[in-house]
Amino acid sequence: MPVRASLDLVTVGGIRRVCGLAAACAFIAGCSTAPDGRNTTTIDSVAAASSVVRSTTTTSTTTTTMPTTTVEASPDDPYAQPGWVAEENRRPGSTDWRIINDPADPVRDTPDAWVEGYADTTSATIGQTVTMFVDTPAATFTVKAFRMGWYDGLQARLVWQSEPTAGSRQPAAAYVADTGMAEAPWTPSLTVDITEQWPPGAYLLKLESSAGGGHYVPLTIRHDAAAGNLLFMSAVTTWQAYNPWGGCTLYECFEPRRKFRAEVVSFDRPYAHSYAQGAADFPTHELPLLSFIEQQGFDVAYITNID
Repeated sequence: MPVRASLDLVTVGGIRRVCGLAAACAFIAGCSTAPDGRNTTTIDSVAAASSVVRSTTTTSTTTTTMPTTTVEASPDDPYAQPGWVAEENRRPGSTDWRIINDPADPVRDTPDAWVEGYADTTSATIGQTVTMFVDTPAATFTVKAFRMGWYDGLQARLVWQSEPTAGSRQPAAAYVADTGMAEAPWTPSLTVDITEQWPPGAYLLKLESSAGGGHYVPLTIRHDAAAGNLLFMSAVTTWQAYNPWGGCTLYECFEPRRKFRAEVVSFDRPYAHSYAQGAADFPTHELPLLSFIEQQGFDVAYITNID
């Protein structure tokens, strides 16, 4: 894919942050709060990011210095001890994370069964609460949280499962014609408490409707004190750039949208079902490497590229 020359903006509602998409993430945009409470950014805010990224220019090179944070690990913290990934992968895995027998267009082909949704954050830590927004015509749905790894080749372990939750229809996409941005102005469906039973890692939250529909919501569980010489970063801004939910990506729009492409995209929407059943690029671009790393027993920490 060619490197983009212009700065594309990703806007995020709620508490989530904003990142400029340009030249393979060579720019970091600063965040500001608009009068309506939305976190926004502009091209001018790149200059304001000097408080986050400092550039020191010498005669022939430019050095970028990032602020560093030291996290003291507790001796009682199981994820701060070397070997925690190997120990985690000795737990029993499951193939139930896979969505099989999936129709090409669930809304059209299974009008009473489909389900889709998104979370209010791309990553969370132990002690935080994640809010989920789910749209389905089915009577109820459940959420299954799968930590992705090796697990003797099964590639996932079921960490948590919700009780059946009443399904409901949510409003249609809110579309901004000037920018091509689509959002899902939905009401919360349930909250998920991230407890100590959630090891750090990359997760797929599998939505299952009571009528047989399925959809993924990716989530990263961070642990700043985790032992590891490797850092696994999920490219969530890239995923949203290519996410066609609502009619437009940063590269093209689809009928009935009339713009050539979106200028702004939002995290406040599901990943389209056509985009790996809601898992975006994770299964094809990230899971193979993640599985290999954990198969080898390498200790690793997990973040997204807006953390």
